[in-house]
Amino acid sequence: MIGWETVTVPAGVFRALNIERNGALQARITSPATASSAAATTASGDATAAVARRAHNDLVHLTTHGAMYHVPAIKYFVKDVDEQYDGDNVNIRRDTDVLVSFKPGP
Repeated sequence: MIGWETVTVPAGVFRALNIERNGALQARITSPATASSAAATTASGDATAAVARRAHNDLVHLTTHGAMYHVPAIKYFVKDVDEQYDGDNVNIRRDTDVLVSFKPGP
């Protein structure tokens, strides 16, 4: 938990509790063997190309960082940011969800 912040989203301005999270993931991804070829006729004659690739396993390392902005008064989050980083600490993905509309209950 980081603390309280004022957050502006399309649904309005809210006083929210910023909750941060960090994580790590290690996974093995298996790619199957593939083969493909193509043929074409050109002005100078026929040409053929072929590509083959062996099956292989890759070990993938990812780290994640996220921040959720929760508003206890409405019992919901108004903003959530999730980032993923590869093994070289390069940001490869960032997703942001925000509350678009809100109507207070009675």
